Amino acid sequence: MKLRGKAISGYTGAESGLVVAGAGAGLLLQAAACITGVDQNLIDQLPDTDGIPNEILIYKDHLTNYTRCYRGAGAKVVTYGDEAGTPHKQLEAALGPKTAALAYVFHPWNSCPLTLEQAVE
Repeated sequence: MKLRGKAISGYTGAESGLVVAGAGAGLLLQAAACITGVDQNLIDQLPDTDGIPNEILIYKDHLTNYTRCYRGAGAKVVTYGDEAGTPHKQLEAALGPKTAALAYVFHPWNSCPLTLEQAVE
């Protein structure tokens, strides 16, 4: 499996790669990794995320049926973005001590007004 992961990272230019059983499994594992890092005690605690930052922020128009896969790792999905303000300010307001990750989704018909670079900023 490690060789396959290295091959995937080589093809994609990513830090690492992992063969999974489908998109949902990949999202669950991504959420778990963002919540726990490499701390084995936290990994063993999942899906109980008491006392651990577990919020995954996602732009409201990027919610899909796959979003529920994050919850399998104990994540709480928090949306941002509405007509009341700018997406950049709303994302900043959503960030907090419980934030574990920002999900940035390529969505063919509901694009986020923030570019990936702006969201990461």
